[in-house]
Amino acid sequence: MKTKTTILILFISLIFISEHLNAQGNPVKINLMVNTQEINQENINTMSNFGQPNDISNEEYTTNVRMGDMVIWQARSENGNGDHVYIKAIIYEDGTSLFESKRLTDNNTPGAVVGIIVNGNPGDYEKYIIKFEVVKRGQQSGNIYRIDPKLKLVPQE
Repeated sequence: MKTKTTILILFISLIFISEHLNAQGNPVKINLMVNTQEINQENINTMSNFGQPNDISNEEYTTNVRMGDMVIWQARSENGNGDHVYIKAIIYEDGTSLFESKRLTDNNTPGAVVGIIVNGNPGDYEKYIIKFEVVKRGQQSGNIYRIDPKLKLVPQE
């Protein structure tokens, strides 16, 4: 009898774990590329991009996400010269706040920011600010740059 109870508990636990894992979304990587040699506060939008076509601005760049998705923002220098780009924060600006917090930071992943989609309905948008820093050959400039793309919540497949 004890064995049957143990097996039943294990079976129910496996079902619960399986359902929980299936409810988890996919990782969605948002990669910011920055021309670290040329960027300044006046040319942020021409010296940084997400790899989108030239006719789509950083402000209009939209990433589709689903409920439960883990969004990972990363950045890198497109110059390949030892410069680094660090995402410092993701800050809610307008629309539906899709994350648990309106400010996500790089606490556990230096230079990258991670957030999980927990709010909203299909069709909702979130306009947000990416704050990032450029470190040229190990020298911090103290300059924080900002761009503000969008996320769009789409239906589950």
